[in-house]
Amino acid sequence: MKQLFLKIPLWFWFIWIVGCMMIVFNSFYLYSSVINLIALVMISVANAIRIWKNERSLALAFLVVSVLCLVYILIFFIRYA
Repeated sequence: MKQLFLKIPLWFWFIWIVGCMMIVFNSFYLYSSVINLIALVMISVANAIRIWKNERSLALAFLVVSVLCLVYILIFFIRYA
């Protein structure tokens, strides 16, 4: 268990905690699904950066997920702005 914490960088833990806090906060107050999508984009991009050297195909999958979330966010803002 200690090796797991040593292998994951501190900046990734910070982004992951902030993203999870955004998701939990939004689940109680139900502001918008855009907050959840922003949290997913943050976590996906951070995870893609973290694993880029070892597992490039998985990193590309995380980047695709983040791009799809960003497209949905843009569609939401164009439609309701």
